[in-house]
Amino acid sequence: MFLEMNEIGESQQSLDTPLDISEALRAGAGSDPVLLDGVREARFRGTAHKDGDAVLLQGRLTAGLELRCARCLRPVPRPLDVRVFLMCVETLPESTSGEVPADEQALARDASYYRVRDGRLDLTEVAGEQVLLHLPIKPLCREDCAGLCSLCGTDLNETRCDCRDATVDPRLAPLKALRERWGTDKTSAGGD
Repeated sequence: MFLEMNEIGESQQSLDTPLDISEALRAGAGSDPVLLDGVREARFRGTAHKDGDAVLLQGRLTAGLELRCARCLRPVPRPLDVRVFLMCVETLPESTSGEVPADEQALARDASYYRVRDGRLDLTEVAGEQVLLHLPIKPLCREDCAGLCSLCGTDLNETRCDCRDATVDPRLAPLKALRERWGTDKTSAGGD
């Protein structure tokens, strides 16, 4: 959904719109889309109004996400509810000193700038970016997820496999032998 910057007035324009952000998420996820399976529904509810040369977009973005557990790859439904507060501008303000004028300080604390191209604000792109910014780095189906065996692929949450016990990195074999020797000879280890 596009908003034309020059058609937005100084009085608040209410927005309540469903958004299909699947394409924006695929484009933004880049080379690691495996953890994001899809979006059940995304909706933006808020307002837009002109503030000088900028458009102030504020409201809430909600989405029902389908993620994959980073350890076992099980589906993980994850609701998302994000506060959006953006100053949408065609040219980003330049500040050589890093200081913000006093009348803009309160706004600058809460708002982020978003660059608009060709005078059109793409709400779908904004929503996709906001969802990507708020995705967990490693979504988990549960905190104690054991994941998959790196050798045979068995889901270690459901069953144990013998791969870890049977396979020893040859570089660590001397340490394993030492551990086994200390494990069987406990009386001499603490006797001195």
